[in-house]
Amino acid sequence: NVFREGVTIHAPLSSEFTTIGNNNYFMSNVHVSHDCIVQDFVTAMPSVSIAGYCKILSRCSLGIGSAIHQFSTIGSFAMVQMNASVT
Repeated sequence: NVFREGVTIHAPLSSEFTTIGNNNYFMSNVHVSHDCIVQDFVTAMPSVSIAGYCKILSRCSLGIGSAIHQFSTIGSFAMVQMNASVT
């Protein structure tokens, strides 16, 4: 995994783990909140915010400034547009 400047990853609140897989690339100022699962080969562009209890499946790309609402799942190989809000 590559974690650039200002990346924050929160510890779990109510489940057992906040999980980060392998070979991910988190660019500057990415935020991964509590109780999230980020699988493998995920690319998170600058300023992506992932709220609590989300699942980000393998090989997806999260565009610059996108926001992922809590309890959301982003499927494998998905591409999220920059500045998108996923609910």
